[in-house]
Amino acid sequence: MRRSITIISLLVAMAILFTAMPAAARTKITLGISNPSPDYVGVLENHKARYGRYPAMFSLWSSWGSRGQGANKPAPVGSCTYGQGTCFFPRDAVNYLMDRNITPVIWWQYTNPEFPSQGTFSRYKVITRGTHDAYIRQWANELKLASRAHNNRPIGVRPFHEATGTWFPWSIGRFDNTVQNYKGAWRHLHAQFQKVGARKHARFIWSNYTPRKGSYPGDQVINYVGFTVLNFGSQKKWRTMTGIVNDFVRRTKQFSKRPILITEVASHFKGGNKAKWLRTGYLSAYNKHPRVQGILYLDTNVPQRGQRHPDWRLIQPKNGSAVAVYRQLVNNPRFTGRLR
Repeated sequence: MRRSITIISLLVAMAILFTAMPAAARTKITLGISNPSPDYVGVLENHKARYGRYPAMFSLWSSWGSRGQGANKPAPVGSCTYGQGTCFFPRDAVNYLMDRNITPVIWWQYTNPEFPSQGTFSRYKVITRGTHDAYIRQWANELKLASRAHNNRPIGVRPFHEATGTWFPWSIGRFDNTVQNYKGAWRHLHAQFQKVGARKHARFIWSNYTPRKGSYPGDQVINYVGFTVLNFGSQKKWRTMTGIVNDFVRRTKQFSKRPILITEVASHFKGGNKAKWLRTGYLSAYNKHPRVQGILYLDTNVPQRGQRHPDWRLIQPKNGSAVAVYRQLVNNPRFTGRLR
């Protein structure tokens, strides 16, 4: 009888062990923040003071056509001079982040912000023709040098984000932008990084508002597949992060084997419980979706004001409930990963 009890006890212990193993072996999720404020130093220091640590990832912006030419001088097509506009690789900001063990994720916007209707910087055919090759290689080489200076740590690059939407100059359907041109531009971009030896230093992030198989350029030129998760709350309809992520991960699995980086996550504070939305959504992503390896929260109210977006910031609602939950998440060992 004792032997039977011992065997049963052993089997129970083994069952418990093997049940726990998948969770223990799961890659930690890397958390980050997106905030377009030019005062990235202030944003990062405020984040550290509020949550006890720097974010593991932080978004920066660079625009192909921003050459600092002024309102009456459209940007030239050629290479970009450091210090003119934001077309250049954001060298100083990247070094600042990496010195603090923060991985930069650069939103590389294919436009001239002063002349968004100027097709030179929003038409994918221009890329595949090689018109921007000198600029791309210059930018890629700067990335390579920054990575090498920090022990070859990777730098995230998010070009042409949300191109399947209709709201950006580089959107598919604008000018003569087709799905094939878009995918061709991705592959051409990848090839230019290869030519200057920068490919191994970059982590290319393909990220649309919703993941769509038809516009995917292929795993061979992508490191992470991304999508956007926004809950507009009372402005539209309250949608849980869990529900959106479950749906989008399912779609992503249909066409890619790459790990997933949720590139934009945010919730309105009106129409439901934002703190619960965050806690449940982040924990569900960890527990249900091992391919989700990073989440960036859109912690800003600045760029959305003209687009009728709500105030996405974590400091809303003012009772501090969302801040408290996010503080718990960033200090949870399951959410202390680093982008690979």
